[in-house]
Amino acid sequence: MNVLAIGAHPDDIEFGCGGMLAKYARRGHAVCMFVASDGALGGDPDVRRREQAASAKILGVREVHWGGYADTEVPLTRELIARLEKVIREVDPRMIFVNSPDDTHQDHRHLAQGAMSATRYVPNFLFYEVPSTVNFAPNCYTDVADVLDAKLACLEAHRSQVGKTNIEDLTILELARSTANFRGIQARVKYAEAFQSVRLASGQLAQGPEVAAFELELARRFGTAATACVASGSAALELALRVLDVGSGHEVVVPTYACDALWHAVTRTGATPVLADADPETLGLSAADAARRLTPRTRAVVAVHAFGLAADLDGLLALGLPVVEDCAQALGARVAGRPAGARGRLAVGSFYATKLLTTGEGGAVAGPAGLVDRVRDLREYDERDDLAPRFNYKLTDLQAALGRSQLARLDAFLARRRAIAARYGRALAGLPGLRVPADPGAGHVWYRFVVRVERPLAPILERLARRGVAARRPVFRPIHRALGLAGYPEAERLWDECLSLPCYPRLADAEVDAVAAALAEAVAA
Repeated sequence: MNVLAIGAHPDDIEFGCGGMLAKYARRGHAVCMFVASDGALGGDPDVRRREQAASAKILGVREVHWGGYADTEVPLTRELIARLEKVIREVDPRMIFVNSPDDTHQDHRHLAQGAMSATRYVPNFLFYEVPSTVNFAPNCYTDVADVLDAKLACLEAHRSQVGKTNIEDLTILELARSTANFRGIQARVKYAEAFQSVRLASGQLAQGPEVAAFELELARRFGTAATACVASGSAALELALRVLDVGSGHEVVVPTYACDALWHAVTRTGATPVLADADPETLGLSAADAARRLTPRTRAVVAVHAFGLAADLDGLLALGLPVVEDCAQALGARVAGRPAGARGRLAVGSFYATKLLTTGEGGAVAGPAGLVDRVRDLREYDERDDLAPRFNYKLTDLQAALGRSQLARLDAFLARRRAIAARYGRALAGLPGLRVPADPGAGHVWYRFVVRVERPLAPILERLARRGVAARRPVFRPIHRALGLAGYPEAERLWDECLSLPCYPRLADAEVDAVAAALAEAVAA
């Protein structure tokens, strides 16, 4: 996507939307600037042009277009509109930012008003704020915590202007940081940039600005620097392993008590999956058994946060290998004060129809910006200079728009799941032959409510089905069974004992009570 930022003077753009531009540039979008004047009344014009070039380089801006207007003399005329239209034709942007028209400086006002006319056919058009903006009422925000250093660095590149705030003992850097902090408080993040949207309508079906926005929002949930959306959770795991340079001749440790997608993702990289037994308490991967199965060929470990419970990764991280956190069932869970997904080398998520939030089909890889950028490179193959292996693993804007709507409601979804789990816990506590899971608070998001039954499951499942209750084993069958392998006693025990009860946000209290009553009757029969 092409992005154009419009400003009256050098450093206006950086103050208002430097963080957003840095994010777009880091994701491979083409970012350009239009600067109406060289700010000669505020300093040597040649110096200010050089400072603007240095700042643009820091942000990853591809080209700076100069308007050629004298400082403070930007007239609201047909000529201004035509000049802006010419730049818009050259850049062909789908997203435009310009300073707010409600401003104490006339050249800011005229530029914004001229841009409103010149950008009339551009689908996405937003106003940003600068220190001279007044009465600014933002209606959208972007988290800039991961790019705040870049924003401040590009403002510092305008060295001749750093101290010119007309406020004693306050630099432009301090002003930018405090503004980002204030807008972050409004957006419920640490640092943010704020915008007034005139138009936000991508008109795009394939991967585009909705995907980019979804990625920013997901990164905050995962507690990581960046996120890349892909076509499915299994594609996410495959690409995560590939950017960790896992390939032919390598081994990856995965839990046997898990979905077959883990096995398939590893084999698609050319590596060999090595199965490890389950932890009887977390139902995830046993760190002790994983350690026992390491060889010199082991390159990574996949840790599944099983059924909504965020597992403590200390034992797995101590193995000294990259850990990929599978958060397909645990988005929003927290452990040791951090989100599930924040401690491993990379994290993956799934947005399949039955997951905690859905895009129909979809997934994501979260982690450091450098690795996530490599995921973005691998997820699409078109218009590349080389023929290195790449894939068609993109998420569409239609899917991302649904995902963003779901993500905005995730806290409400999780609150309802926790209420359902608590209701099950109260109803089933003390039943003979039944073990109810403990409630770890924020550490569990209850993707599944899994009980342990001390008698054969098959007849219990049949009795529940006759009562109209769709309960099932939480894992179809351990992976080692499909391979005819032995030596996984905990996974076998879990498959024999674990039963998953219905647990989803639309489940009514009366339905929860009916399921609990049916289970009590089925276990007692």
